[in-house]
Amino acid sequence: MTHEFASIDKLPVGCRLLGTLFGVDGELLERQYRNHLSGYLCWEQLPHAEEWLLFEKNIGVYVGLDEVCLSRGELYTVLINKERKGRSGSLIAVVKGTDVKTVTSVLLRLSRRRRFQVREITMDMAPNMEQIARLCFFPPHAASQTVSMCRNSLMRRFRICALKHVGRLWTKNPNAHNSEE
Repeated sequence: MTHEFASIDKLPVGCRLLGTLFGVDGELLERQYRNHLSGYLCWEQLPHAEEWLLFEKNIGVYVGLDEVCLSRGELYTVLINKERKGRSGSLIAVVKGTDVKTVTSVLLRLSRRRRFQVREITMDMAPNMEQIARLCFFPPHAASQTVSMCRNSLMRRFRICALKHVGRLWTKNPNAHNSEE
């Protein structure tokens, strides 16, 4: 009978519904699965699972760093593998909060070899995300730096165009300024 329930985690059906379908107590099935069949109580990340989770094997060359509000205003910092595109194995780390010290203390638990593997980090323009990326990873150019450089370049071009436009207004009708006086 345990062989029938060994694949519960692969089915898109909850334990309670499965219990109802097979004529057993769904709540009891849920407790037995959690406490005995799933290995949840033996999970190595159980002691710190409420504060952070880390899946080192999921890291890749392209990662994304973002903050997420899951429920009741609780902020979490999430590190994902961009190559997996949201499929299984895309989650690298989840850390409760967005504090630089807290997040870096967790991400620095990743092996140095794995952290050197990262080539590009996609993140918000928030200063704490940039600090986390600089402290934990070693990419040649973070995506936010590239965005900042593009933004600064565009602003410089806009200022130059605006100054040229204003200069043209003054040179087209130089007497208009004197007539107002």
